[in-house]
Amino acid sequence: MSRNNLRLSTVVKGCVWSCLLSASLYGDSPPQHDFTFQEASNYPNLPWLTGTLLTPSEVVVPGGHWNVEPYLAWDIRYGYYDSKWNYHHASQNFYSLISINYLEYGISDYVDVQIAPQLAWNHTSGASQWVLGDLSVIFDFQLLYAVEGKWWPNVKLTVSGDIPIGKYQHLDPHKKGTDGGGTGSFNPSAGIVFGRVFQLSTFHFFRPRLFMGYTIPNSVSVKGLNVYGGGVGTKGVVYPSQVLLGLTGLEYTLNPHWVFSLDVQYAHKTKQQFKGKTEMTMRAPSSEQWSLAPAVEYNWSENLGLISGVWFSLAGRNATSFASGISALNVYF
Repeated sequence: MSRNNLRLSTVVKGCVWSCLLSASLYGDSPPQHDFTFQEASNYPNLPWLTGTLLTPSEVVVPGGHWNVEPYLAWDIRYGYYDSKWNYHHASQNFYSLISINYLEYGISDYVDVQIAPQLAWNHTSGASQWVLGDLSVIFDFQLLYAVEGKWWPNVKLTVSGDIPIGKYQHLDPHKKGTDGGGTGSFNPSAGIVFGRVFQLSTFHFFRPRLFMGYTIPNSVSVKGLNVYGGGVGTKGVVYPSQVLLGLTGLEYTLNPHWVFSLDVQYAHKTKQQFKGKTEMTMRAPSSEQWSLAPAVEYNWSENLGLISGVWFSLAGRNATSFASGISALNVYF
């Protein structure tokens, strides 16, 4: 298979959604493609894969190629988990319609770059607002390519950060949090991805992936009501939670067009700290959350595919409960 036929895609970057989807967890979800150059020549019946919804790819976009993938998600935050993992229903739901457009380019066969502009419409209890999210920038570095007959997997290092252009402070109390779209932080993150494709029969392939990442946000100066809490008289510095993220992604091909996928995600957040004056608490305890994201993929060709699925919380501690419907169209050229 030629390099032009290698299928590419992106998956949701939780760090991008850290404010718009506060129920979501954090980490990198850079581009994916189905086979490495070394693997492609070993399989005469390659599947077309868009990748799972959440778990990052284990390989970079090939040099000189583009991958464009618009995502659309409808998110509902409807409750929370307390410090003993017990679920409680919220008094009112918080809804978000989220658009994220991934643009990625292969600088070389070992390095790619990605940006992800985002926009959202938030609504709760009679208050609504369109908001601009922070702009994420991601660099991926291929450390190792899998080779047929050898034991090692594909291994990729990903480094990312956000350009904090979304509104995060001086929020309007009457908007009830719907006017918050950013974090005010550059959210520097790093992670490593392992993955490989296994051929089970002529047209049945299985692709497992494993991702581990860590985010260390910088401190953020805040005034007034902000996405971290507080009130109109708040003035000080927030030290946002650091986040450990673990993801396992699984894909199984039924035929060259149809694919089942599943993501299992775990995140741990450290305590949020605050220094300054505020009329309402700005501190938050550590938290944990488990979530699942099953999906179905349909691929018209090696360059065009659609993935649709759901992402929902399973359990948590000091965390929000949520459910999201997600679809993305992937185009590679």
